[in-house]
Amino acid sequence: MLLFALVVVGCGKESGEQTVSLHYAASTGDLQKIAAQLDAGVDINLKDKNGHTPLYWAVARGYERATAILLERGAGVDMAGNSGKSPLHASAEFGYSNIAALLLKSGALVDSRDVQGSTPLHLAALVGHVDVVKHLLDSGADANVEDGNGQPPIHLASAQENRDVVDLLIKRIGDIDVRSKDGTTMLHRAADHGHLEVVKMLIGKGADVNATYPLGQTPIHMAAEHNHVEVIKYLLDKGADIATKNRYGDSLLQWAALKGQVDMVEFLINKGADVDAVSKEGEPIICWAADESRVEIVELLISKGADVNVRRRYGQTLLHWAVKHKHLQVLEQLIARGIDINAKDDRGSPALFVAAEKGNMDIVRMMIEWGADVNVRNDYGETPLVVATRGGHKEIAALLTQRGAVAAHQMEAPKRESPLPPVK
Repeated sequence: MLLFALVVVGCGKESGEQTVSLHYAASTGDLQKIAAQLDAGVDINLKDKNGHTPLYWAVARGYERATAILLERGAGVDMAGNSGKSPLHASAEFGYSNIAALLLKSGALVDSRDVQGSTPLHLAALVGHVDVVKHLLDSGADANVEDGNGQPPIHLASAQENRDVVDLLIKRIGDIDVRSKDGTTMLHRAADHGHLEVVKMLIGKGADVNATYPLGQTPIHMAAEHNHVEVIKYLLDKGADIATKNRYGDSLLQWAALKGQVDMVEFLINKGADVDAVSKEGEPIICWAADESRVEIVELLISKGADVNVRRRYGQTLLHWAVKHKHLQVLEQLIARGIDINAKDDRGSPALFVAAEKGNMDIVRMMIEWGADVNVRNDYGETPLVVATRGGHKEIAALLTQRGAVAAHQMEAPKRESPLPPVK
Protein backbone atom coordinates (compact mmCIF):
# COMPACT_ATOMS: atom_id res chain seq x y z
CA MET A 1 0.00 0.00 0.00
CA LEU A 2 2.85 2.36 0.74
CA LEU A 3 4.10 1.80 -2.80
CA PHE A 4 0.62 2.78 -4.05
CA ALA A 5 0.82 5.99 -2.07
CA LEU A 6 4.25 6.89 -3.40
CA VAL A 7 3.43 6.11 -7.01
CA VAL A 8 -0.18 7.26 -7.34
CA VAL A 9 -0.29 10.05 -4.81
CA GLY A 10 3.27 11.20 -5.28
CA CYS A 11 5.44 13.32 -3.06
CA GLY A 12 6.51 16.78 -4.11
CA LYS A 13 9.80 18.18 -2.91
CA GLU A 14 8.00 20.94 -1.06
CA SER A 15 5.54 18.67 0.73
CA GLY A 16 7.68 15.91 2.23
CA GLU A 17 6.66 12.95 4.33
CA GLN A 18 3.65 14.72 5.82
CA THR A 19 2.08 14.93 2.38
CA VAL A 20 2.58 11.21 1.80
CA SER A 21 1.12 10.37 5.21
CA LEU A 22 -2.00 12.53 4.96
CA HIS A 23 -2.67 11.75 1.31
CA TYR A 24 -2.11 8.05 1.98
CA ALA A 25 -4.49 8.11 4.91
CA ALA A 26 -7.14 9.86 2.80
CA SER A 27 -6.67 7.50 -0.15
CA THR A 28 -7.18 4.47 2.10
CA GLY A 29 -10.01 5.96 4.17
CA ASP A 30 -8.06 5.64 7.42
CA LEU A 31 -10.06 7.96 9.67
CA GLN A 32 -7.73 7.65 12.67
CA LYS A 33 -4.63 8.56 10.69
CA ILE A 34 -6.45 11.44 9.01
CA ALA A 35 -7.43 12.83 12.40
CA ALA A 36 -3.94 12.29 13.81
CA GLN A 37 -2.30 14.12 10.92
CA LEU A 38 -4.68 17.05 11.13
CA ASP A 39 -4.35 17.23 14.91
CA ALA A 40 -0.60 17.37 14.41
CA GLY A 41 -1.04 20.51 12.32
CA VAL A 42 -0.60 19.12 8.80
CA ASP A 43 -2.08 21.48 6.19
CA ILE A 44 -5.40 19.92 5.14
CA ASN A 45 -5.09 21.46 1.67
CA LEU A 46 -1.50 20.41 1.06
CA LYS A 47 -1.04 19.24 -2.53
CA ASP A 48 0.94 16.30 -3.88
CA LYS A 49 3.03 16.48 -7.05
CA ASN A 50 -0.13 16.09 -9.17
CA GLY A 51 -1.74 19.03 -7.43
CA HIS A 52 -4.26 16.85 -5.60
CA THR A 53 -5.33 17.46 -2.02
CA PRO A 54 -6.22 14.75 0.52
CA LEU A 55 -9.89 15.51 -0.14
CA TYR A 56 -9.49 14.67 -3.81
CA TRP A 57 -8.02 11.27 -2.96
CA ALA A 58 -10.69 10.46 -0.39
CA VAL A 59 -13.31 11.24 -3.03
CA ALA A 60 -11.52 9.44 -5.88
CA ARG A 61 -11.20 6.28 -3.78
CA GLY A 62 -14.85 6.43 -2.73
CA TYR A 63 -14.46 6.97 1.02
CA GLU A 64 -17.58 8.89 1.97
CA ARG A 65 -16.85 9.17 5.71
CA ALA A 66 -13.28 10.34 5.10
CA THR A 67 -14.65 12.92 2.66
CA ALA A 68 -17.12 14.16 5.27
CA ILE A 69 -14.45 14.49 7.96
CA LEU A 70 -12.09 16.40 5.68
CA LEU A 71 -14.91 18.76 4.71
CA GLU A 72 -15.82 19.25 8.37
CA ARG A 73 -12.20 20.07 9.15
CA GLY A 74 -12.10 22.78 6.47
CA ALA A 75 -10.81 21.11 3.30
CA GLY A 76 -11.18 23.28 0.19
CA VAL A 77 -14.07 21.74 -1.67
CA ASP A 78 -13.07 23.14 -5.07
CA MET A 79 -9.30 22.82 -4.94
CA ALA A 80 -8.31 21.29 -8.28
CA GLY A 81 -5.22 19.34 -9.31
CA ASN A 82 -2.86 20.04 -12.18
CA SER A 83 -5.42 18.52 -14.55
CA GLY A 84 -8.02 21.00 -13.37
CA LYS A 85 -10.17 18.24 -11.89
CA SER A 86 -11.82 19.10 -8.61
CA PRO A 87 -13.10 16.59 -6.04
CA LEU A 88 -16.53 16.94 -7.67
CA HIS A 89 -15.00 15.91 -11.00
CA ALA A 90 -13.63 12.80 -9.29
CA SER A 91 -16.97 11.86 -7.77
CA ALA A 92 -18.65 12.30 -11.16
CA GLU A 93 -16.03 10.32 -13.06
CA PHE A 94 -16.03 7.37 -10.67
CA GLY A 95 -19.76 7.40 -9.98
CA TYR A 96 -19.90 8.12 -6.27
CA SER A 97 -23.34 9.71 -6.13
CA ASN A 98 -23.52 10.05 -2.33
CA ILE A 99 -20.15 11.77 -2.25
CA ALA A 100 -21.19 14.04 -5.13
CA ALA A 101 -24.29 15.02 -3.16
CA LEU A 102 -22.12 15.71 -0.11
CA LEU A 103 -19.73 17.91 -2.08
CA LEU A 104 -22.59 19.83 -3.67
CA LYS A 105 -24.19 20.35 -0.28
CA SER A 106 -20.84 21.72 0.89
CA GLY A 107 -20.86 24.34 -1.86
CA ALA A 108 -18.86 22.71 -4.67
CA LEU A 109 -18.99 24.58 -7.97
CA VAL A 110 -21.28 22.47 -10.10
CA ASP A 111 -19.94 23.72 -13.45
CA SER A 112 -16.22 23.91 -12.68
CA ARG A 113 -14.01 22.96 -15.64
CA ASP A 114 -10.85 20.91 -15.96
CA VAL A 115 -8.08 21.69 -18.45
CA GLN A 116 -10.05 19.87 -21.17
CA GLY A 117 -13.01 22.14 -20.60
CA SER A 118 -15.07 19.32 -19.09
CA THR A 119 -17.48 19.90 -16.23
CA PRO A 120 -18.43 17.17 -13.75
CA LEU A 121 -21.59 16.66 -15.81
CA HIS A 122 -19.52 15.87 -18.90
CA LEU A 123 -17.63 13.16 -17.03
CA ALA A 124 -20.70 11.62 -15.43
CA ALA A 125 -22.56 11.62 -18.75
CA LEU A 126 -19.59 10.10 -20.59
CA VAL A 127 -19.23 7.20 -18.15
CA GLY A 128 -22.97 6.78 -17.62
CA HIS A 129 -23.41 7.54 -13.93
CA VAL A 130 -27.08 8.50 -14.06
CA ASP A 131 -27.45 9.08 -10.29
CA VAL A 132 -24.56 11.55 -10.32
CA VAL A 133 -26.03 13.24 -13.39
CA LYS A 134 -29.31 13.67 -11.54
CA HIS A 135 -27.58 15.21 -8.49
CA LEU A 136 -25.67 17.62 -10.73
CA LEU A 137 -28.77 18.66 -12.68
CA ASP A 138 -30.77 19.11 -9.49
CA SER A 139 -27.98 21.39 -8.27
CA GLY A 140 -28.20 23.59 -11.34
CA ALA A 141 -25.60 22.08 -13.69
CA ASP A 142 -25.75 23.50 -17.21
CA ALA A 143 -26.96 20.65 -19.42
CA ASN A 144 -26.02 22.52 -22.60
CA VAL A 145 -22.46 23.51 -21.69
CA GLU A 146 -19.83 22.37 -24.21
CA ASP A 147 -16.44 20.92 -23.36
CA GLY A 148 -13.17 21.90 -25.03
CA ASN A 149 -14.11 19.85 -28.09
CA GLY A 150 -17.46 21.57 -28.45
CA GLN A 151 -19.44 18.60 -27.14
CA PRO A 152 -22.37 18.98 -24.71
CA PRO A 153 -22.85 16.23 -22.10
CA ILE A 154 -25.75 14.63 -23.95
CA HIS A 155 -23.61 14.01 -27.03
CA LEU A 156 -21.01 12.23 -24.95
CA ALA A 157 -23.69 10.06 -23.38
CA SER A 158 -25.20 9.32 -26.78
CA ALA A 159 -21.83 8.32 -28.23
CA GLN A 160 -21.26 5.87 -25.35
CA GLU A 161 -24.77 4.33 -25.49
CA ASN A 162 -25.65 5.58 -22.01
CA ARG A 163 -29.39 5.48 -22.64
CA ASP A 164 -30.57 6.36 -19.13
CA VAL A 165 -28.36 9.44 -19.10
CA VAL A 166 -29.51 10.45 -22.58
CA ASP A 167 -33.14 10.07 -21.55
CA LEU A 168 -32.63 12.16 -18.41
CA LEU A 169 -30.77 14.90 -20.27
CA ILE A 170 -33.38 15.04 -23.03
CA LYS A 171 -36.05 15.73 -20.42
CA ARG A 172 -33.97 18.58 -19.02
CA ILE A 173 -32.90 20.06 -22.36
CA GLY A 174 -36.10 19.57 -24.31
CA ASP A 175 -34.47 19.85 -27.77
CA ILE A 176 -33.95 16.36 -29.20
CA ASP A 177 -31.90 17.77 -32.08
CA VAL A 178 -29.58 19.97 -30.04
CA ARG A 179 -26.30 20.43 -31.91
CA SER A 180 -22.71 20.47 -30.76
CA LYS A 181 -20.11 22.97 -31.91
CA ASP A 182 -19.37 20.91 -35.03
CA GLY A 183 -23.05 20.85 -35.96
CA THR A 184 -23.77 17.20 -35.18
CA THR A 185 -26.88 16.02 -33.35
CA MET A 186 -27.21 13.23 -30.81
CA LEU A 187 -28.49 10.97 -33.56
CA HIS A 188 -25.32 11.60 -35.57
CA ARG A 189 -23.24 10.50 -32.58
CA ALA A 190 -25.28 7.40 -31.83
CA ALA A 191 -25.29 6.34 -35.49
CA ASP A 192 -21.56 7.00 -35.81
CA HIS A 193 -20.85 4.61 -32.92
CA GLY A 194 -23.40 2.02 -33.99
CA HIS A 195 -25.55 2.30 -30.87
CA LEU A 196 -28.81 0.92 -32.24
CA GLU A 197 -30.82 1.15 -29.02
CA VAL A 198 -29.92 4.81 -28.54
CA VAL A 199 -30.79 5.45 -32.19
CA LYS A 200 -34.18 3.85 -31.63
CA MET A 201 -34.78 5.89 -28.49
CA LEU A 202 -33.83 9.18 -30.14
CA ILE A 203 -35.98 8.57 -33.21
CA GLY A 204 -38.80 7.50 -30.95
CA LYS A 205 -38.57 10.89 -29.28
CA GLY A 206 -38.70 12.70 -32.60
CA ALA A 207 -35.07 13.08 -33.71
CA ASP A 208 -34.63 14.19 -37.33
CA VAL A 209 -33.32 11.16 -39.28
CA ASN A 210 -32.17 13.39 -42.15
CA ALA A 211 -30.50 16.13 -40.12
CA THR A 212 -27.31 17.38 -41.78
CA TYR A 213 -24.26 19.05 -40.35
CA PRO A 214 -21.77 21.35 -42.12
CA LEU A 215 -20.12 18.52 -44.08
CA GLY A 216 -23.54 17.58 -45.40
CA GLN A 217 -23.59 14.20 -43.68
CA THR A 218 -26.76 12.77 -42.20
CA PRO A 219 -26.88 10.13 -39.44
CA ILE A 220 -27.05 7.39 -42.05
CA HIS A 221 -23.77 8.63 -43.57
CA MET A 222 -22.12 8.26 -40.17
CA ALA A 223 -23.44 4.73 -39.79
CA ALA A 224 -22.39 3.76 -43.31
CA GLU A 225 -18.85 5.02 -42.80
CA HIS A 226 -18.37 2.43 -40.05
CA ASN A 227 -20.51 -0.32 -41.61
CA HIS A 228 -23.16 -0.30 -38.88
CA VAL A 229 -25.60 -2.37 -40.92
CA GLU A 230 -28.37 -2.72 -38.36
CA VAL A 231 -28.37 1.03 -37.67
CA ILE A 232 -28.57 1.76 -41.39
CA LYS A 233 -31.46 -0.66 -41.83
CA TYR A 234 -33.35 0.97 -38.99
CA LEU A 235 -32.70 4.51 -40.24
CA LEU A 236 -33.94 3.58 -43.71
CA ASP A 237 -37.05 2.00 -42.24
CA LYS A 238 -37.67 5.26 -40.38
CA GLY A 239 -37.45 7.44 -43.46
CA ALA A 240 -33.75 8.19 -43.96
CA ASP A 241 -33.04 9.25 -47.56
CA ILE A 242 -31.01 6.53 -49.30
CA ALA A 243 -30.05 8.94 -52.11
CA THR A 244 -28.70 11.65 -49.83
CA LYS A 245 -25.20 12.95 -50.55
CA ASN A 246 -22.71 14.84 -48.43
CA ARG A 247 -21.15 18.15 -49.45
CA TYR A 248 -18.61 16.32 -51.61
CA GLY A 249 -21.37 14.61 -53.57
CA ASP A 250 -20.70 11.20 -52.04
CA SER A 251 -23.65 8.84 -51.64
CA LEU A 252 -24.05 5.98 -49.19
CA LEU A 253 -23.40 3.47 -51.96
CA GLN A 254 -20.18 5.24 -52.91
CA TRP A 255 -18.92 5.09 -49.32
CA ALA A 256 -19.74 1.40 -49.04
CA ALA A 257 -18.10 0.61 -52.40
CA LEU A 258 -14.97 2.57 -51.56
CA LYS A 259 -14.56 0.71 -48.28
CA GLY A 260 -15.18 -2.69 -49.83
CA GLN A 261 -18.32 -3.38 -47.80
CA VAL A 262 -19.87 -6.03 -50.05
CA ASP A 263 -22.89 -6.83 -47.88
CA MET A 264 -23.64 -3.14 -47.41
CA VAL A 265 -23.40 -2.45 -51.15
CA GLU A 266 -25.82 -5.28 -51.90
CA PHE A 267 -28.20 -4.16 -49.18
CA LEU A 268 -28.27 -0.56 -50.42
CA ILE A 269 -28.80 -1.62 -54.03
CA ASN A 270 -31.65 -3.89 -53.00
CA LYS A 271 -33.12 -0.91 -51.15
CA GLY A 272 -33.09 1.11 -54.35
CA ALA A 273 -29.71 2.85 -54.44
CA ASP A 274 -28.65 3.92 -57.95
CA VAL A 275 -25.79 1.68 -59.14
CA ASP A 276 -24.80 4.25 -61.76
CA ALA A 277 -24.89 7.34 -59.55
CA VAL A 278 -21.90 9.65 -59.97
CA SER A 279 -19.94 11.78 -57.53
CA LYS A 280 -19.61 15.55 -57.63
CA GLU A 281 -16.58 15.05 -59.89
CA GLY A 282 -18.59 12.87 -62.25
CA GLU A 283 -17.05 9.58 -61.16
CA PRO A 284 -19.38 6.54 -61.25
CA ILE A 285 -19.43 4.22 -58.26
CA ILE A 286 -18.02 1.33 -60.24
CA CYS A 287 -14.97 3.44 -61.09
CA TRP A 288 -14.29 3.94 -57.39
CA ALA A 289 -14.51 0.20 -56.81
CA ALA A 290 -12.27 -0.66 -59.76
CA ASP A 291 -9.69 1.93 -58.76
CA GLU A 292 -9.43 0.30 -55.32
CA SER A 293 -9.32 -3.22 -56.80
CA ARG A 294 -12.57 -4.11 -55.05
CA VAL A 295 -13.19 -7.12 -57.27
CA GLU A 296 -16.22 -8.39 -55.36
CA ILE A 297 -17.77 -4.93 -55.46
CA VAL A 298 -17.13 -4.60 -59.21
CA GLU A 299 -18.68 -8.02 -59.80
CA LEU A 300 -21.67 -7.17 -57.62
CA LEU A 301 -22.26 -3.79 -59.27
CA ILE A 302 -22.11 -5.34 -62.72
CA SER A 303 -24.47 -8.15 -61.70
CA LYS A 304 -26.87 -5.48 -60.48
CA GLY A 305 -26.82 -3.74 -63.85
CA ALA A 306 -24.03 -1.17 -63.57
CA ASP A 307 -22.73 0.18 -66.87
CA VAL A 308 -19.19 -1.15 -67.44
CA ASN A 309 -18.58 1.17 -70.37
CA VAL A 310 -18.89 4.36 -68.33
CA ARG A 311 -16.35 7.09 -68.91
CA ARG A 312 -14.16 8.92 -66.46
CA ARG A 313 -12.46 12.23 -67.00
CA TYR A 314 -10.66 12.57 -70.33
CA GLY A 315 -12.83 9.80 -71.72
CA GLN A 316 -11.00 7.06 -69.89
CA THR A 317 -12.81 3.76 -69.34
CA LEU A 318 -12.63 1.40 -66.40
CA LEU A 319 -10.19 -0.61 -68.46
CA HIS A 320 -7.72 2.30 -68.69
CA TRP A 321 -7.66 2.64 -64.92
CA ALA A 322 -7.56 -1.07 -64.17
CA VAL A 323 -4.61 -1.47 -66.55
CA LYS A 324 -2.76 1.49 -65.07
CA HIS A 325 -3.12 0.12 -61.53
CA LYS A 326 -2.35 -3.50 -62.57
CA HIS A 327 -5.64 -4.80 -61.19
CA LEU A 328 -5.55 -8.13 -63.01
CA GLN A 329 -8.64 -9.56 -61.34
CA VAL A 330 -10.62 -6.44 -62.16
CA LEU A 331 -9.47 -6.70 -65.77
CA GLU A 332 -10.69 -10.27 -65.99
CA GLN A 333 -14.07 -9.30 -64.53
CA LEU A 334 -14.51 -6.42 -66.96
CA ILE A 335 -13.61 -8.50 -69.99
CA ALA A 336 -15.90 -11.31 -68.85
CA ARG A 337 -18.76 -8.81 -68.61
CA GLY A 338 -18.28 -7.48 -72.12
CA ILE A 339 -16.38 -4.19 -71.80
CA ASP A 340 -15.07 -2.83 -75.10
CA ILE A 341 -11.37 -3.67 -75.00
CA ASN A 342 -10.57 -1.24 -77.82
CA ALA A 343 -12.53 1.72 -76.42
CA LYS A 344 -10.52 4.93 -76.77
CA ASP A 345 -10.06 7.87 -74.43
CA ASP A 346 -10.20 11.50 -75.56
CA ARG A 347 -6.71 11.15 -77.08
CA GLY A 348 -7.83 8.20 -79.14
CA SER A 349 -5.78 5.78 -77.04
CA PRO A 350 -7.21 2.39 -75.99
CA ALA A 351 -6.14 0.78 -72.70
CA LEU A 352 -3.44 -1.20 -74.52
CA PHE A 353 -1.52 2.08 -74.85
CA VAL A 354 -1.44 2.38 -71.07
CA ALA A 355 -0.08 -1.14 -70.64
CA ALA A 356 2.57 -0.56 -73.32
CA GLU A 357 3.57 2.81 -71.88
CA LYS A 358 3.86 1.45 -68.32
CA GLY A 359 5.77 -1.66 -69.38
CA ASN A 360 3.17 -4.09 -68.07
CA MET A 361 4.17 -7.20 -70.03
CA ASP A 362 1.63 -9.58 -68.48
CA ILE A 363 -1.23 -7.18 -69.08
CA VAL A 364 -0.15 -6.52 -72.68
CA ARG A 365 -0.12 -10.27 -73.31
CA MET A 366 -3.55 -10.69 -71.69
CA MET A 367 -5.08 -7.86 -73.69
CA ILE A 368 -3.76 -9.20 -76.98
CA GLU A 369 -5.25 -12.59 -76.18
CA TRP A 370 -8.55 -10.86 -75.43
CA GLY A 371 -8.58 -9.23 -78.86
CA ALA A 372 -6.89 -5.86 -78.42
CA ASP A 373 -5.93 -4.24 -81.73
CA VAL A 374 -2.12 -4.11 -81.85
CA ASN A 375 -2.09 -1.65 -84.76
CA VAL A 376 -4.64 0.85 -83.49
CA ARG A 377 -3.59 4.50 -83.83
CA ASN A 378 -4.41 7.30 -81.44
CA ASP A 379 -5.18 10.84 -82.52
CA TYR A 380 -1.46 11.57 -82.91
CA GLY A 381 -0.65 8.68 -85.19
CA GLU A 382 0.93 6.61 -82.44
CA THR A 383 0.48 2.87 -81.96
CA PRO A 384 1.14 0.64 -78.94
CA LEU A 385 4.42 -0.36 -80.63
CA VAL A 386 5.52 3.27 -80.91
CA VAL A 387 4.70 3.85 -77.25
CA ALA A 388 6.50 0.70 -76.07
CA THR A 389 9.59 1.47 -78.18
CA ARG A 390 9.76 5.05 -76.94
CA GLY A 391 9.56 3.82 -73.36
CA GLY A 392 12.40 1.35 -73.84
CA HIS A 393 10.17 -1.68 -73.26
CA LYS A 394 11.93 -4.00 -75.72
CA GLU A 395 10.19 -7.22 -74.69
CA ILE A 396 6.78 -5.65 -75.13
CA ALA A 397 7.79 -4.22 -78.50
CA ALA A 398 8.96 -7.69 -79.55
CA LEU A 399 5.71 -9.27 -78.41
CA LEU A 400 3.63 -6.70 -80.27
CA THR A 401 5.68 -7.26 -83.44
CA GLN A 402 5.30 -11.02 -83.06
CA ARG A 403 1.54 -10.55 -82.78
CA GLY A 404 1.34 -8.55 -85.99
CA ALA A 405 2.18 -4.98 -85.06
CA VAL A 406 3.72 -2.98 -87.90
CA ALA A 407 7.30 -1.82 -87.30
CA ALA A 408 7.55 1.36 -85.27
CA HIS A 409 9.40 3.38 -87.91
CA GLN A 410 6.63 2.66 -90.39
CA MET A 411 3.93 3.89 -88.05
CA GLU A 412 5.40 7.11 -86.71
CA ALA A 413 3.33 10.19 -87.37
CA PRO A 414 4.32 13.84 -87.16
CA LYS A 415 4.74 14.78 -83.52
CA ARG A 416 2.43 17.29 -81.98
CA GLU A 417 1.73 18.18 -78.39
CA SER A 418 -1.23 16.47 -76.78
CA PRO A 419 -3.77 18.89 -75.27
CA LEU A 420 -4.64 16.30 -72.64
CA PRO A 421 -2.64 15.07 -69.63
CA PRO A 422 -1.27 11.51 -69.52
CA VAL A 423 -3.36 8.72 -68.07
CA LYS A 424 -3.32 8.80 -64.29
